[in-house]
Amino acid sequence: MNFLNIVGEREYISNRCSFKMLYAAFYRAEGMYRGCFNSLATCATKGPYCHSEFVFRWTPEELSQVADNLCGFVRLRTQVTEPVFLCIYILWGGTVDYRFLTKDAAEEFFRVPAKMMPIQVTFDQEIQLAKWLFNQYGLPYDKTGALLCMFNWRKSRSRYNRYFCSQLMACGLNNCGLTDISNVALSPNRLYHYLRMKECRDLENVTVV
Repeated sequence: MNFLNIVGEREYISNRCSFKMLYAAFYRAEGMYRGCFNSLATCATKGPYCHSEFVFRWTPEELSQVADNLCGFVRLRTQVTEPVFLCIYILWGGTVDYRFLTKDAAEEFFRVPAKMMPIQVTFDQEIQLAKWLFNQYGLPYDKTGALLCMFNWRKSRSRYNRYFCSQLMACGLNNCGLTDISNVALSPNRLYHYLRMKECRDLENVTVV
């Protein structure tokens, strides 16, 4: 192995082990989430948030590496020249899915949130989390779990055959060793408070470049 190869390999390892930011997005019962059900959910769970989801920010090189670690998902192999924001989520009545976000999207659903909570991770941890989340792709929404999450009735597991939004996030974080949440069937508001204490950070403005 020549000197340039050694330097390149060390740089590759350094990039994967250096810290970067994963984002947790939390939404209030307003705008696209406005409605009686979401408003009632915020009241029942004693907080302002009715929905949460992961948002990844990847450079073109990182996106290519993530795609190489996943089976299928051809859309992830899109050739891009700028960093991309990718959201993995599940909504009421839907399935675990993903979408690309941009800063100037006409629809709020496809727009990068103005404020999100940063979570410090390594790129390897991001890949591990992305792989776990994409393994849940297509699983249905857990309506019963979402309706009863404030009662802490469900036994905590490492994975389920259906999810609601914050439960999917908590399971993913636990499975990747980023957290040790004792009861993953928690509301967006409980997840927000957990992450706020763990990361010692709140929702912050996101710079989209």
